[in-house]
Amino acid sequence: MMDDRDKLAKSLAIDLEDISFYDLFNLEELQRLQDLFADAHEVASIITHPDGTPITKPSNFTHLCKDIIRKTEKGCVNCFRSDAIIGCNNPAGPIIQPCLSGGLLDAGASITVGGKHIANWLCGQVRNEALNEEQMLAYADQIGANREDYMQALNEVPQMSLKKFDKIAQLLFVFANDLSAKSYNKLQLQFQISEQERITKQLEENRENLFITLHSIGDGVISTDINGLIVKMNPVAEKLCGWDLADAKGKVLTEVFNIIHAETRETAADPV
Repeated sequence: MMDDRDKLAKSLAIDLEDISFYDLFNLEELQRLQDLFADAHEVASIITHPDGTPITKPSNFTHLCKDIIRKTEKGCVNCFRSDAIIGCNNPAGPIIQPCLSGGLLDAGASITVGGKHIANWLCGQVRNEALNEEQMLAYADQIGANREDYMQALNEVPQMSLKKFDKIAQLLFVFANDLSAKSYNKLQLQFQISEQERITKQLEENRENLFITLHSIGDGVISTDINGLIVKMNPVAEKLCGWDLADAKGKVLTEVFNIIHAETRETAADPV
């Protein structure tokens, strides 16, 4: 059977179905962190929804990706699709592979909160010795980009070894996961505070309703704690006992409430 702690934990569980990325992160602060990360490691970076559509503004995007590939209809669609694949939910580590649009080296770390995949943090747009320029030019024809402009922009793309890029991707993965954990903990704390405020308000309302009820009925009512010490008395009980609550509170029930057996006239046993 579920004990009280299980019930409390269940009542405080967060329903993530209605939680969005914007409920968890300050977009302005996140943009600043992304810009700093991209500048420090000389890579492009962006945070997207799981389907690849952007959340943040691009940081350090290359002229090739930003102004040529993404300016074509086919290239832009392919970029979003590639971003979604590279950023797919992978708790084991970052996904590193050539972009399915431009062929440049990219990496992605999924951002998950409470097991829910809510975003991708991507970095990359670098080239290494494995880049095939002929395939790149063929792709320019495929998406309808100008070959000369495409090749010139490709030559401006920063070069980086796979080993160095892997280290940056691993750092991004750790950073994204740490950020996710802190955001989830913050959300839990906010939820618990809100739930505590709701419970406190409900208790106050219940206490007020009980007060009104006890002061409205025609019977005398006395309540005690588990030790038999008086906690509450309504006005009828005060009148019947000849005690004010202020004087009776904290006293043993039998000191204030004298019960006499109707037939024997002897003192009755303490009901508590």
